[in-house]
Amino acid sequence: MTEERLMAHLKAVQDAGWWIIAVDAHGAQLFNGTDGSMIYAPVGEDIPKARGADECVTVTRSAEACAILAERRNAAGLSIEELAELMGQSEAWLVRHENPRTKQAPGIEGFLAWAEVLGVEVYLRPAPMPQTTLRWISGTRNKQPSRERRFAIERSRDVARLAEKQAKGWHP
Repeated sequence: MTEERLMAHLKAVQDAGWWIIAVDAHGAQLFNGTDGSMIYAPVGEDIPKARGADECVTVTRSAEACAILAERRNAAGLSIEELAELMGQSEAWLVRHENPRTKQAPGIEGFLAWAEVLGVEVYLRPAPMPQTTLRWISGTRNKQPSRERRFAIERSRDVARLAEKQAKGWHP
């Protein structure tokens, strides 16, 4: 199988809404982050669309995520003052992060609290991999067994070095 064919397969998998868990020379192990299902997709076979893939919104910038929460607040009919009180945050914090011109992203704790109060679930999931990463994966599958052997040898060397240091009285 060619590297280009595997790379096209991995791209199609991501376009169908699946997360790539593992890849071998014949296909990919896939995970659906929406419903938790897993499948193996052999290269050359049709890839089913992941259930629920259309229900999620993918954002790549914090300003996009903040805009979604600002829209949700407006749709719920909550004022900034009311939402700030529900969150236990200052009004200034909300105003700053709802402003689309703000360059500073909210901290993860504050953002998650903001989303929770508005009833928005936040999922962190693997994003579609760039072409360079897909090319690397497809071009290195045949090298995996030798890499695993090399890593096992390196691990055993590290253990031996640590034992040698400890025998000389070194303690971490």
